[in-house]
Amino acid sequence: MVIDIRRSKARLGPEGLARGLAAVVLAFALLAALLILPAPFGAPLGSAQAQNAAVTDYDADDDGLIEIASLVQLNAMRWDLDGNGEVSAGDKTEYDTAFPNQASGTTGQVRMGCPTAGCSGYELVTDLDFDTSGDGSITSADDWWNSGSGWAPVGGTFTATFEGNGHVVRNLFISRPYRRLGFFAALGSGASVRNVGFSAARVTNTTPQFFSHNDPRTGILAGQNSGAV
Repeated sequence: MVIDIRRSKARLGPEGLARGLAAVVLAFALLAALLILPAPFGAPLGSAQAQNAAVTDYDADDDGLIEIASLVQLNAMRWDLDGNGEVSAGDKTEYDTAFPNQASGTTGQVRMGCPTAGCSGYELVTDLDFDTSGDGSITSADDWWNSGSGWAPVGGTFTATFEGNGHVVRNLFISRPYRRLGFFAALGSGASVRNVGFSAARVTNTTPQFFSHNDPRTGILAGQNSGAV
């Protein structure tokens, strides 16, 4: 916008000059506003741009493995036994609570931040300890005591990848009457568990003796293994 104040003054007098100056001020104000507002023109709260700022990428390294940083997330893994980020059967509310701020989308690949090929399992990004009270023993003061039964095995059959990245799960405690008892109930033929350690684990199968014909099997990692460990 070019305003010739001298010509406006000659044609319109003082009143025209005032209007011309007002137009110049308005033009500069609009230019300043456009320079400081984010594109597009200061997107309002609730827009896609604002929502994306709060999204968490649960596969930040794009290796196809959903990252676990807490016992709550470890527990939620039981609702996604094939590791694709989708709850096919189980507690979707519990899963979504464990992994908040997912991206908007209809597939686990999009919601969890998986690469184009999708996700196929989970990985630890830190050590985990079931002694949540930090008193050196597993008691009712700990979050996963469960009236003395401790951890419920991940199962039926886990068929995904579980990558430990060299991390350690400490003080796993289980005391339950399960046919297949361990951190995992059973590992299927497609399962792969690697680079994870268990320290100070206690796993006790309390199946009564007269049910021994059911062939109860017990292990720290899994009650039954048909996968790659």
